[in-house]
Amino acid sequence: MEKTSEITHNNNYSLSIRFQSDGFSFYVYDKSEKLLSKKEIKNPVLLATEKAIYQTVTNEPESRLVFRDTQLVCESEPYTLIPTEFFTEETAADFLYFEQEQEKNEKIIFHHLEYPKSTLISAIPLHFFNAMQKLYPGVGIMHHLVEFLSEKLKNYEKDSLHVLVRNKTIDIVVFKNNNIELINSFSYSTPEDFVYFTLNVFEKLSLDNETLQTRIYNLGQKEETKELLKKYINRLTFVEE
Repeated sequence: MEKTSEITHNNNYSLSIRFQSDGFSFYVYDKSEKLLSKKEIKNPVLLATEKAIYQTVTNEPESRLVFRDTQLVCESEPYTLIPTEFFTEETAADFLYFEQEQEKNEKIIFHHLEYPKSTLISAIPLHFFNAMQKLYPGVGIMHHLVEFLSEKLKNYEKDSLHVLVRNKTIDIVVFKNNNIELINSFSYSTPEDFVYFTLNVFEKLSLDNETLQTRIYNLGQKEETKELLKKYINRLTFVEE
């Protein structure tokens, strides 16, 4: 895999920048959406000031290249998923903060999903939003679960359970009867935590751990967690991206 700084003729490629709690990453794809390069920067920019975010990102050479298209993805809480028929921009905050207090200096963003017909509402730090608008004017910021649902799971119509592994967090999505039955995130520290939250979803939704197709994304080399999951879940697939 090439280093992003070594890629030339970048107008043939697309760039995705993913921001998470402990840093951010650059991903470069060709026209067939094959990953060509990946670069990770450990710097918790979401906690920085608007000026610091802008300077930190622009210090990286990838941010100064012109790509065919650019995508901004941000991992964030809180979020909520509602049927699109119930959504209006005026009531977005009411849905998002129905069970929790709204933080100061947050920017509410939303995305409509084609399958299923739903809208994901989320919030990101306002200073981060402003820095990205200066750096990439006109480019929207996508919540990471919008990317996951619309790009990774768009063809799933079977009953299934999907676990997206992030830094100390797992996102669990359950498809049932051609609809999203559940979407929720859980913080975990140990393999036992990971398995507990996953099996708890099976129990709460009366899912069959012998027959339900279950896919775990980006678990990496966490062999102890893999072995524990295999003990309790029969139809299990590990996916690395």
